[in-house]
Amino acid sequence: MTAKLKAFLLSLLLIAACSPGNESGPAAKPTPFRVKLQPVQRRDMSRHAMLYGVVTLRRQAFLASQFDGRLSEFMLLPGNHVRRGEQIGLIIPPLREALLHSETGSSQEITEVLQNQMRKIVLTSPISGEILAVYRQNGDVVQSGEHIAEIGDISLLDVRVELPLRYLSAVSENQVFTVHFIDFPHKDLQLYLEAIVGMTDESRQTVPLRLRLNNPEGLFRPGMKVKIDMIVTRHEQTLTVPRIALVEEEGVFSVFIFLNGKVSKRKVQPGIFTEAAVEIIDGLNDSDKVVTGKVYSLVDGMEVTPR
Repeated sequence: MTAKLKAFLLSLLLIAACSPGNESGPAAKPTPFRVKLQPVQRRDMSRHAMLYGVVTLRRQAFLASQFDGRLSEFMLLPGNHVRRGEQIGLIIPPLREALLHSETGSSQEITEVLQNQMRKIVLTSPISGEILAVYRQNGDVVQSGEHIAEIGDISLLDVRVELPLRYLSAVSENQVFTVHFIDFPHKDLQLYLEAIVGMTDESRQTVPLRLRLNNPEGLFRPGMKVKIDMIVTRHEQTLTVPRIALVEEEGVFSVFIFLNGKVSKRKVQPGIFTEAAVEIIDGLNDSDKVVTGKVYSLVDGMEVTPR
């Protein structure tokens, strides 16, 4: 046998000795998949609906004259405050104005009699409040019923909300709503439901609600937009799991529970969802532990190691 042939045969023997099939020990077992577990928990769960509304006046009035004439002694501007019954202007009837400008030879006595028969008409404020808008100025000629100014009481306002009819059963007397002002930097307010007002809007399937907004400092104004956080369902001390534990496959929900060193896929019926947790109506018990990470990498019956 030549030296080259001997060397070749020796190399084959070495390769065969190092191959896995010739190991004398048992085959190495794969490391079990490491998972994070968490016990199911009981907590209060609420389903919320976000509604939108607007701040409105509860008491407002339009100043108007019941007679034609010229507006006189009216000096109010938006933002001025008036009291109910306060004189805020006069209406001079056309005949009286014509008499004042005429140059007749009537005696003083006759003139006074005519003036008494065509008296100035006093304009008084119908309510206490703030001048919100002025439509006519001093010296303008106005007609009967024409609006001269708008007056509103801003010390007590309403928040009007259109409530979808599907949530009407969740509304109760003196219910509290969390109100957030969209374009006004103010902390959220807790406002009481005061009344269900008006008729149902059949086309929109809504009913109007009125919330009471006390405004003694005048911070809030009519027309402000708000968002209302409404609790429509509340379940106390219900069974929950972390949301990251839930697996959804074509509308079917399940979780993986840890049992005897393996994971078991369990179909569940979810209820209320929040950002962090899910209510489980059916499928789990208080003693179960669920996997809360990499759940889509698991298969039923896989061996795992808690971490």
